[in-house]
Amino acid sequence: VQVRTEPESTALVLDQTVFYPQGGGQPADRGTIKHAHTVFEVQSVNKDVDAVLHKGVFTHGNTFHIGDQVELSVNPEVRMVHNRNH
Repeated sequence: VQVRTEPESTALVLDQTVFYPQGGGQPADRGTIKHAHTVFEVQSVNKDVDAVLHKGVFTHGNTFHIGDQVELSVNPEVRMVHNRNH
């Protein structure tokens, strides 16, 4: 996990992801990224030049550390709506 703080939000960069980034007419997935007592709510996912940025806010705790193994959970209802509309 790499944490990037931006003016309006925080972006996480992971070495792997199950989140679909916005593109090709399909909106990005939403969901959560968790580790121990820290929870990050993913509000958007975008491709950067060399990474996928998971943008959102911490709802519990305030950071992850490089090397943390995190649990990714995609919101299934949001993904289903996106699949139907795509």
